[in-house]
Amino acid sequence: MIVSTGATAAATNIIVDGNGGADYTSIQEAVNHSKSGDTIIVSSGTYTENVDVEKELTIISKSGNPEDTIVQAADPSDHVFHVTASNVTISGFNVTGAESTGKSREPCGIFLDGRPELIRTPEGNLDDGIEGGVDGGVPGEVDRDVPREADEGVYACTITNNIISSNILGIFLEESGNNTLSNNTASNNHIAIVLAASDNNELKGNSASDNMGGFFMFGGANNVFSENRISRSRIGFVLDYYSSNNIFSNNAALDNENGFYIRSAENITLINNNASSNNETGIYLDASANNTLEGNRADLNRKYGIHLNHFSRNNVLQNNTVSGNEHGVMLYYYSENNSLKGNIANLNSKNGFYLNETSGNTLKANTANSNGGHGIYLKSSTFNTLDNNTVNSNGLYGIYLDPSNNKTVNPDIITADFKYCRFLEDSSNNNTVSGNCLSSNSEAIVANYSENNIYDNYFDDKTSVKAPFTSMLVAMIDRMRAFLVTR
Repeated sequence: MIVSTGATAAATNIIVDGNGGADYTSIQEAVNHSKSGDTIIVSSGTYTENVDVEKELTIISKSGNPEDTIVQAADPSDHVFHVTASNVTISGFNVTGAESTGKSREPCGIFLDGRPELIRTPEGNLDDGIEGGVDGGVPGEVDRDVPREADEGVYACTITNNIISSNILGIFLEESGNNTLSNNTASNNHIAIVLAASDNNELKGNSASDNMGGFFMFGGANNVFSENRISRSRIGFVLDYYSSNNIFSNNAALDNENGFYIRSAENITLINNNASSNNETGIYLDASANNTLEGNRADLNRKYGIHLNHFSRNNVLQNNTVSGNEHGVMLYYYSENNSLKGNIANLNSKNGFYLNETSGNTLKANTANSNGGHGIYLKSSTFNTLDNNTVNSNGLYGIYLDPSNNKTVNPDIITADFKYCRFLEDSSNNNTVSGNCLSSNSEAIVANYSENNIYDNYFDDKTSVKAPFTSMLVAMIDRMRAFLVTR
């Protein structure tokens, strides 16, 4: 139960020293004897305990150095710090050892717990068992339908300058808002930082390395992530399911499996982040709409710089740099009505911009130079607009719109929400290609000119426009002329 903040006595400092000679020898003992508003100052040393914080307190190390003030879980299946009060500060500790999964919930280094609390009968606690009926009043019975009175979550906490190591979850915010996490270092946890249904938090200047997962968010809104760094993790930043209106700026996700992984999220802003040298993809969007990616760098990733997949629609990609990947920018499978403007996709081993089974996208004023494959490649894609792009010195074609004489319906593309097949296998048609500048490519533009609107593009003298089906058209004209002559 959260203690009322209306204390009348003045706030005091309480000193903890495990070696004695202070007010208390354990942090939990100091918490138990404190009042809201007090400051608990912890001397250097190792404290083996699990600390429950149910009051508004400031808990800080005396040295300010987390290397020499260690709080290690006495019970590794329980949280090291379990915070159920607002306005709590935890600073200057090495928080470690919540690494056993023996209990029903994953243990955390620091848990800001804004969940509704269970009310227990006065006679017992949860460990007594719940074998009796609800009406029997058996000791230990739990009424699981009654939340704690006036529960409002956990707010306005500050978690700063801590080392978080060797926990299942490093820092976990659940239904907690307006908190600040800054300058913490997390390593060797299963997941470094998790936000679940938590809004309006600020995470700034934190670093995470050698964790299985970096920063995970499920269902949060209006959070700001800035100047954080994640490296050597399976996934750097994860936004999953109903996360919306969050801002990521000036973060770095380097040397992970994936840098940013965004699924079923919307109105996310990624600006000036660095998602490079990852083993798969720098920035990955799956089934995510109305997001803005601006000024990001996604270089030297093994597969994709930026990948929009599976119904990722109405996104804006502007002034991003994606170089040295296998593909620079990939739009795939009904990722429609996206706007790509002012992006640079150079020196990728295959394609600069690759659109596959997409429709209604606009590529304007982008640069695709010196890629090993095509500068801009459209495969089975329709009704896209390519306008005023610069495409030079690519190994294959500058702009390639997949042409095919053998158009067949691909049954795998027919889905429940499409009553007809929009894309024809290996054919790109009804696209508009105009105002583009191309030079020093193997061929400038390769497309079926009769099925696309291609005009006013600019080529150097070394390239030629190759129009597939020219021989077919010539043969058709010859037959028409022969027919007219015979008439």
